[in-house]
Amino acid sequence: MLSIEQIRSTAPDDASFAAGQKIAKQAWLDSGASDRAIWGEIKGSGKTPYAVMVDLRQFAYRCSCPSRKLPCKHVLGLLLRGAENAIANADEPTRIVEWLEARDERAEKKKAKEEAAAETSTATNPTTNKEKSDAAVKAAMKTAAQRDARVAAGVELLQTQLEDLVRLGFASLAQKENFWADLSRRMIDAQAPGLARWVANCAPLFDQGERGREELLRRLGKLSLLLEAYRRVDSAPEELASEIRQAIGYNVPKQEILDNGERVDGPWIALGRTLSRNAQIFAACDWFWNPNVNRFAQYFQFSPNAPSFPEFYPVAARYDAAMRFWPGVVKLRATWETTATIDASEGRYAAEQMPIDAGVEMSEFPARASAFLAKAPWLQTIPALIRDVVVRSNVSRTQGENERRWFAIDRDGRALPIRSTQENEDVLAQYYGATYDEPCVLFAEWNGRELNVVSAWKNGSLVVTSEK
Repeated sequence: MLSIEQIRSTAPDDASFAAGQKIAKQAWLDSGASDRAIWGEIKGSGKTPYAVMVDLRQFAYRCSCPSRKLPCKHVLGLLLRGAENAIANADEPTRIVEWLEARDERAEKKKAKEEAAAETSTATNPTTNKEKSDAAVKAAMKTAAQRDARVAAGVELLQTQLEDLVRLGFASLAQKENFWADLSRRMIDAQAPGLARWVANCAPLFDQGERGREELLRRLGKLSLLLEAYRRVDSAPEELASEIRQAIGYNVPKQEILDNGERVDGPWIALGRTLSRNAQIFAACDWFWNPNVNRFAQYFQFSPNAPSFPEFYPVAARYDAAMRFWPGVVKLRATWETTATIDASEGRYAAEQMPIDAGVEMSEFPARASAFLAKAPWLQTIPALIRDVVVRSNVSRTQGENERRWFAIDRDGRALPIRSTQENEDVLAQYYGATYDEPCVLFAEWNGRELNVVSAWKNGSLVVTSEK
């Protein structure tokens, strides 16, 4: 058990320690201690008591409160109660056993990985000092354990906030001006940048009318699935665990992808680029498709402050370089194994390079999309290459105003709503003109509600692209 001075040293500031002292003196609803951990529940500002737990072996902690400070006052209060012998010994409840076992399993996996890396380094450099290597492994494991604790606390915080939002209703957001911004910052503090981006992207939807709020509810449902998946990440198969951790915000070094990622040879056809922005970070996603193996690939570039990216991939250009894929169950994100150059033998915009039977029929697409979601139900976009469709519009009158909506329609009348990457009807009108007399192969991103169209192809050649 930590001493009071040791507990004081772990507090993020003096105010938090003082608050922890007050919390320690309050009546706890439940508490217990074992050789491995201490735990308890205490009434907070919400309806559900805050669940607090501390792993005494490595000083890892978890609390379901929404505080951005780590450790929070509830963790400090529980530790102070333990230091004052105010917690009785008890059998570990199931939730504590599961948490500790999950931590142990995760630590063992990381230790094995670090030891394997150290052995490789020692083999290639016999002069490596083993003591330094062991110290580096221990330091890396400690850093990783600290981050895992922060992420776990962030996940619990986010889940609590979502539950409160569902309980109180979206109308409660009107009184919470900085709700999404504050929550996104808390996810940054918890070292979960993937969750921070997810939360930040929810911010503008509430003010976009009924359709925006429907989209907000859909995204929060997917986010809830991701949070639940992360709670079980230690029992997930390796590929699925990697997919989950990447979605949360854990990074896989590019060099590791180049060394060990799945390799897929070209040709790769550039289907188009979509742009997104989170705070001051701009992202470009270039989509590619391999006709030989019917495989999609996402290639990302990031730029701070301005949408300026060093690499440009013209739509319809063909590349014969190999790609390496990030690990996971979906395997969409990839990077070039070597510098990608346009296949000069076919020309920059070669005709007949997109097979006329590429993609799937409209009737087949729901099953294709479901296959992606069955692997990772939190996916926000799914690549869609659909053949034999035309683009048409429909005007309806809503609340006294005319509203034009656009659709991709197949020969049997099946339809899916579409929009352009720039939310520009003039772009959609170009798709309408290109498919007025003859259907096309349409490439788009499916977000669960509509197709974000990127490019259209006829007779193997590009006819329209949504790029600026």
